Amino acid sequence: MDHIERIRFLKQGQIKDITAKFGTPVFAYSENSLRQQAHKALSFPAPYGLTVRYAMKANPNTHIIMNI
Repeated sequence: MDHIERIRFLKQGQIKDITAKFGTPVFAYSENSLRQQAHKALSFPAPYGLTVRYAMKANPNTHIIMNI
């Protein structure tokens, strides 16, 4: 499937399985990568009591919002 963009965290067989099960377009996320990025953001020095917030406009997927 040369039309599928290369994804670093999935193998070609996994991509085929996901597209067969869910069709296309489909979004696949790396939970590990999301957790790492959330940890980085939450670890950033926040003067004046500022708090990191997630913008739902960026990605309103509730499975991501509720689990990180």
